[in-house]
Amino acid sequence: TQQRAAEARTALNQKLGEGAVHSMSISFPENTKQHFSQLGFPTPVVRQHAIEDEHELPGYERVSWTVALTLQDAGLDIAGLLRGLAELEVRNPMVTVLDFSFRQDPEDDARRVAGFKMAALVRK
Repeated sequence: TQQRAAEARTALNQKLGEGAVHSMSISFPENTKQHFSQLGFPTPVVRQHAIEDEHELPGYERVSWTVALTLQDAGLDIAGLLRGLAELEVRNPMVTVLDFSFRQDPEDDARRVAGFKMAALVRK
């Protein structure tokens, strides 16, 4: 398993470059906010959720974030939001959408909250 982990690490570093994985833990929240703003959605709230060691790849950890986006019922574009999530994954190969939910905003009946959990593989 040490040999497999070393080979996987080398392949990952070659694919992403040295700085790409490490800087993602810092740049992910801002990049996510910009991405959805460019698509015409309100600025989401991005919070770091957890950091877990990636035992199969020593030297890496999986960082997850929760993202909440409040939308007005008028002009609600769920399909556009899901396309935006897919585009975010395509632009960031190490990012995966883990969960998606959609619910009524408890503070305002005219709004909905789209919530999703995302994770990325990040160098320690």
